Amino acid sequence: MYVVHAEMNAILNKISASVSGARMYVALFPCNECAKLIIQSGIREVIFLSDKYHQLPPFVASRRMLAMAGVATRQHSPATHQVVINFGSSTTAAEPAAEEAAAAASLARSSLGKDANDRSCAPATAPAEENLGVPGSGWSTVKP
Repeated sequence: MYVVHAEMNAILNKISASVSGARMYVALFPCNECAKLIIQSGIREVIFLSDKYHQLPPFVASRRMLAMAGVATRQHSPATHQVVINFGSSTTAAEPAAEEAAAAASLARSSLGKDANDRSCAPATAPAEENLGVPGSGWSTVKP
């Protein structure tokens, strides 16, 4: 009841003037309400991943409307069922930089003679609340 389907969202928030003649990729076969929008917007082809609700009346009606309007539909068959992103090459490049940063931080702590958890290095005073633009909203140079 309070859901905007992806098809409607894509059609209403398009960046171009028209989607007439376009191809739409969706995860699920569109319902009857989305089929109406697809037909009226002039989309010529719908490629879907799953049709798990194909027996339900809204999807039977959708299939019928899309066929009568000449909108082609086809199910996508992925060549692989997983996507693997290997961050190994970027991680190895970052390791020397991380080691250098840790060494520099350690050197800074030892030269100060302070423990890393020692809070005495914090600024001595913070601006009074009346110097902030709006109490509790962050730093500002504007006085109320």
